[in-house]
Amino acid sequence: MKIKRPSFRREKRVYYFDHRNGVLENKRTSRLRALTSSLMALFIVGGAGALTMHVLEQRQSTAQTPTLQRQSAPISTTQKSSEEDKLKDVTLKAREDEQLAKDVKSKLKNIPGGQKWSVYIRDLKSDRMASINADAQLTAPGLSNLFLAIPLEAKSPSKNWSYKYGKTTLANCVESVVSAKDTNCLPTLKGASDMKNANNLIANQGFKKTQYTDKEQSTSARDAGDLLFRLQNGQVLSDKARRVVFDGLYRQKMREGVPKSCGATCLVANIATESGNIRQDAAIVTDGDTKYVVVIMTNGGSWSQIAGLAGDIHKEMKP
Repeated sequence: MKIKRPSFRREKRVYYFDHRNGVLENKRTSRLRALTSSLMALFIVGGAGALTMHVLEQRQSTAQTPTLQRQSAPISTTQKSSEEDKLKDVTLKAREDEQLAKDVKSKLKNIPGGQKWSVYIRDLKSDRMASINADAQLTAPGLSNLFLAIPLEAKSPSKNWSYKYGKTTLANCVESVVSAKDTNCLPTLKGASDMKNANNLIANQGFKKTQYTDKEQSTSARDAGDLLFRLQNGQVLSDKARRVVFDGLYRQKMREGVPKSCGATCLVANIATESGNIRQDAAIVTDGDTKYVVVIMTNGGSWSQIAGLAGDIHKEMKP
């Protein structure tokens, strides 16, 4: 009988959510090479006996290390509910930085009258945040598409997103819609989503100011900011779904707002939209040790104004 040997040529991509090296990093390759080099060195120096002891130690260490996939005992309903409550508290709890909010308001005073602005800022390394009219529920024809991933995964699990759905895959559709490269894919996503319960599913995640129906797409700066915060921290959607969403965020076509305000050292994952007088940008900004979420929504403002305000905010967020 011919035994089929495992192949290591094709490796699964491993994603980083700390944004240090972009949205993804082929981490598995480096691990495999390091492990191979280590085993060869042990075999040469210590012989087969040392190799055996090394493998046993590695297995023992792995067995003692808790992982998300391996649990010693099933979690009860009460424990699960308690953990979800704690998660919501951590997600939504943030300390208002009054000075930061005051500084942003002073910048908005220089903006011509007749424009409406809503701003939300949250530091990803602390509980520091600032909000200006951030709870106002505003029409958001593009920004709200980010929330569509919630009812989508409720009906179509992310493990199936790589399968063909019509002429393309759901993963490609999600990336295209989030990146604003192909909004024609939107009907496909809606067809694969639990649209009847979309608003309930979104509200159950704590996003009370967001509505997503064929007639209305609206959200608030705070809801959009909290969604990005939770995506960054792995608190909403599955790992695979978040990877696809981040692919879209990092390949965003519209870069005239928050991304333009940052220098060459910045890494920005954003979703932006423009419709009539509406211009909105929601982003995760990384610049060295500085990491934060910023959402700017305006009716009547320009991209240059958004970029200018985002630049001022970035200066305030730098240590």
